[in-house]
Order: sequence, then structure tokens, then C-alpha cells
Amino acid sequence: MPTDLDTHEELALLRRAETFDREALGEVHERYYSDIFRYISFRVQDYEATADLTSDVFERLLRNLHDQQAPRNTIRGWLYGTAKHVVQDFFRQHTRRHPTPVSENWPSGEEAPEVALDQQWQADKLTAALRRLTEEQQQVLAMRFGQGLSVQATAEQLGKSVGAVKMLQARAVAMMTELMSN
Repeated sequence: MPTDLDTHEELALLRRAETFDREALGEVHERYYSDIFRYISFRVQDYEATADLTSDVFERLLRNLHDQQAPRNTIRGWLYGTAKHVVQDFFRQHTRRHPTPVSENWPSGEEAPEVALDQQWQADKLTAALRRLTEEQQQVLAMRFGQGLSVQATAEQLGKSVGAVKMLQARAVAMMTELMSN
């Protein structure tokens, strides 16, 4: 199901969801779940944590609908904003470093253990580099590369100008390049 609704259609869906219309709630979940999951997974990079955090975003939506504190005019923007806060809370709660688990079950096939370890090391290095970016830079990269959103759509979601998004992206990519080359 496509995720792009015009403003009128999204507002109509929101109004139906406010009445706890099962079909509308199902449509909200179906329409936005995978986008929010990808956005969070780009930031968290742990499947189980991503699934839990994505569920938390939709639980918060239901709670806000129930408490009559629903988003005013955009479901998508509200979900992304809530996902941002959920990810921030996750990292605040998990500030201690955990050792990288070494799997006892090496991947089958021709991949040697040292290749798997190198891939894990590169993934850990990428995660560490992403965490050194500003919150706004992380959001732009998550939306642009994790979600595949256009610069224009990213700017709209973040409430920034197209130029500001381009600058944030350029600085983030330059910083990532520098951090990954060390």
C-alpha cells in the first residue's frame, strides 16, 4: 500500500482513527508500519529492539487517540516525531556499552569466521560513527537513505528548508566518510 496520502486524505484517515474505526486503525498500521520500522532500524540496528520500539510508537498513537491527544493534522509527521523520541529514550536507557556478542553458529557456506568478524566489526564501526553525528544529521540520513525519502519530503517532515536538509546531509556524509576511514 502506498504511503503518500495528500493532506486531505491523511486528515480524513486521522479523523476516522480518532473514532477507533478498526479499518482506519488497520490502514494506519499497514500504511506506516514498515516506514517507521525502517527509520528506527537505521538508527538502532538491532532487529528485536527495532520491532519493540516500532510497536511502542504505534502503542503511543493508540494511547494518544484514547486520551484525545491525537495528532492534529498529520499522522506521518507525528509517527516520525514519536519514533525520534522513542529512539532517543532507547539510547538514554542503553548508554552503557555492551560487548559485541560472538555467534556460536558461524554462517554456513564459504564465509570464514574472520570474514564474519570483519563484517561485524564494520557494522559496529558504522554504528559508532552514526552515533557521533548530531541528532539532526542522524534524522536526515535515516530519512534519506533508510527511508529513501526525497530531499523535499525530508525537509517537509523535519520542518526545514531544502537547503538546510542538503547541508545537513552533506556534513553528515563528510563526517561519516572521515570517521569510517580512521
